[in-house]
Formats: sequence, C-alpha cells, structure tokens
Amino acid sequence: PNKRCNRTEPYEMDKKIERIYNKVMAEDEYDLSIKNCIYVSYIILSSGTLGNINLNYSTIDKVPILIDERYKDYADIFTEIVMRHEIRHAEDYFKSVYDGEELPDCLNLEINAFMSEIYKISRLTNEEINEVNIAIENNDLPDNNFMEMTVIYNKSVKYCNRHRDIDNCIERLVKTLVTDYISNSDGYIKQCNLRGRW
Repeated sequence: PNKRCNRTEPYEMDKKIERIYNKVMAEDEYDLSIKNCIYVSYIILSSGTLGNINLNYSTIDKVPILIDERYKDYADIFTEIVMRHEIRHAEDYFKSVYDGEELPDCLNLEINAFMSEIYKISRLTNEEINEVNIAIENNDLPDNNFMEMTVIYNKSVKYCNRHRDIDNCIERLVKTLVTDYISNSDGYIKQCNLRGRW
C-alpha cells in the first residue's frame, strides 16, 4: 500500500456538518485514515448542484467536500444523503491512493455514490422517516434527489418482494435503475461525457 493520511484529529467543521459527519463515519465504520482526512463545508453551489468533490484538488491529507448551503435550513437527513454521496467519491479516491486501485470512470463513480445514498434510504430510522414525512407534508424538500432515490429503492423492493434471493435482486435492480437515472440526466450526460454511449 502507498502512503496513508496520518492525521490524528478530524478537521474542524460547522457544528451541524460535524454532527452529521460523525454519525455517518460511526455508522459505516470508516477508519481514521479516511475520517480525519475529509473536510466538509457549506458553500453556494451553482444551480442544480447539491454537493461537490473535486478530486483534482484533493490530497492524501485533505479531500474537501462541498455541500450547497441551502441544506443548512433543512432536516439533517437531507444533508446526510448528499454527504454520503460525496463521501463515497472520497472513499473511491482513497482506495486508489492507498491501495493502488484504479479510480472508476465517471459513470461508475456516480453509480457507487447513488448506491451509497440508497443504502442509507433503505435503513432510515423511525425518527428520520418522521423528518422526511414532515418535510413532504410541508412541501419543504431541498431538491428532488431524495425522492427520486426513494422511488428507485421502493420499485426495486416491490419487484423483488417474491424473489428467492431478495437482497441480491434488490441490489441488482437498484444498480440498473440508478444507471438508467444517471444515463438520462442531462447534468450527468455532460459531466460524464455519456452522449453516444448507448
């Protein structure tokens, strides 16, 4: 393995971000060589961009993740979903740096990141479900992303419900639907240069 980040303390962050970040790191059992080397902050992002990570500006000691500052005013679960997406990109980066693994192409980076979102959606606590329901009732969702990923997950569960190997069925179908979602999104078609691939 190549050199690893040896930071012994995490970066200081906004209190809300820090609380959510620590929860994600604990739930997914990330080791310190990842946890202490990611810095998450709010910033005003261009229209339609929920979060951002620029791997070209990342180093082994600091991978900056940016979350659109509109999320400051929404329930934690919505920030967490976007954060998980970007953390998965960071995880792929660290695998390439630490273990010499080839970084996936843009399409597969995004598939991995959306799968990470859906993994969380599939395991929402009652409190988080309540937060989402209140936001829906009040027409107070920060964007469509959460609901679109929820629809993909629910479709997969419904289709696979009678399948003998339900978990594998769900994972395969979710991946197919996520791939279709990315491949038909103007933003990702441009970002990943997908035009003409299908």
